[in-house]
Amino acid sequence: MVVKRMLEQIDYFYSNRPCLGERVSGDIAIVEQQEQLLFVGIVDGLGHGKNANLVARTAKDYLQKTWDSDVCHTMLRLHDKLKGSLGAAVGLGVLNLETQQLSYTGVGNTVLKICRRQEQQNCTKRLYSTDGIVGSHIRHPVEQRLQLTKSDIILFYTDGIREHFSLEEYPLIFVDDTMKIAKKLIQLFGKKHDDATCIALKYQP
Repeated sequence: MVVKRMLEQIDYFYSNRPCLGERVSGDIAIVEQQEQLLFVGIVDGLGHGKNANLVARTAKDYLQKTWDSDVCHTMLRLHDKLKGSLGAAVGLGVLNLETQQLSYTGVGNTVLKICRRQEQQNCTKRLYSTDGIVGSHIRHPVEQRLQLTKSDIILFYTDGIREHFSLEEYPLIFVDDTMKIAKKLIQLFGKKHDDATCIALKYQP
């Protein structure tokens, strides 16, 4: 599944590839906007196939209806919603398009990475997730904040994509559009025996 959208200040695209041998994915992506707030979520239901897909779809339906600017409270409410299910790894972000501030909280093996152009050397910044399984056991969520700059590339991805990679391994990431970036990350760094999902966003104030 691939989806591309262009908002006034954000160009984004997400791509999803099921685990080898499965028809459906246990990963799911959510991107929603309310006025100046952009909500981005990524959910990785435990396991693969139909059961994991059901957890992910339940989470997406709930988040689309209930998310707000407080990512930690949103995560806690989702944890209550998913109790009794297989559970999931979840990353949640809210970008305020007016203040250019990104808030993030994550539980389990989800990744949020910022790729940033700088005069001396391009760099990446990782926002970390805490241990746990949403719907089973989690610590109190921790909110992390980051001030974005022009042309930042924001990547949300699940553990079906290799956690660590260098910009040297994908030198065209600052040139490619978000469609190419999301697909390329899965192509270059995706694990065949796991669901893989990537949301790529370019911030263009």
